[in-house]
Amino acid sequence: MQRNSFSWLLTSFLTVTFWLGSYFLSTVHAGVNRWTSNGPNLPGVQVLAIAPSNAQIVYAGTNRGSFKSTSGGLNWTQRLNPDPRLDILIGKSIQAIAVDPKDAQIVYVGVPGEGVYKSTDGGVNWTIMKTGLTDLFINTLVIDPLATTTIYAGVSSGVFKSNDGAGNWGPVSTGLNGAIISSLAIDPSAPAILYAGTTTGVYRTANGGGRWVLRSTGLPPGTFIKAIAVARSSPQILYIGTDGGGCSRVSTGAAIGPP
Repeated sequence: MQRNSFSWLLTSFLTVTFWLGSYFLSTVHAGVNRWTSNGPNLPGVQVLAIAPSNAQIVYAGTNRGSFKSTSGGLNWTQRLNPDPRLDILIGKSIQAIAVDPKDAQIVYVGVPGEGVYKSTDGGVNWTIMKTGLTDLFINTLVIDPLATTTIYAGVSSGVFKSNDGAGNWGPVSTGLNGAIISSLAIDPSAPAILYAGTTTGVYRTANGGGRWVLRSTGLPPGTFIKAIAVARSSPQILYIGTDGGGCSRVSTGAAIGPP
């Protein structure tokens, strides 16, 4: 089975998705060695996002559009709008999803080559939000958990930031040196601190993207970071998944220190 992407959700459970469409769930903490298939197969799952304010609401991005579950992944719906002409995400490849930490009805998705789409009604209607986005190849999205109108988008040429709920975007890529951003993670206790997984290692910013510094001590040069996550209960712990190199757990005070 070919694995395309995975999501470490460091709360009360973990989820993993696979390219062929299977969706697996574990209901125990780290250290598990057994996974169970949960819910029906979905077409080419590429990304998952659980609503922080309601763990029963899960969004799945696939290579044929977005799906939503309100039952913790047991049942899924794609066509949420009764008017098929308004289902503008049907058939599109969804590479990134971010759900507003305070309002599960507000959802952002990234479509490579098109930009960011936003829904304010739980995925029924979508609006393209790309003003200021000069790079439309969206790989990852994260939201500030405190100021939820602040959103970061990782693209093929760096990072863009919006302070008004995706209405307007601007580049915040100083120090990234043109690196392709594959994943972003935000410190839940200090949201000005973010980590970027790139094709050349891990970068860190301590001022909301104003300046990025390469922090890859201990990693082989040029390590491609495919996935990155901050432990919510212990934000000083960072997990990274690499292309061909497995997963690593590091302390942000050690291998990846402050700038």
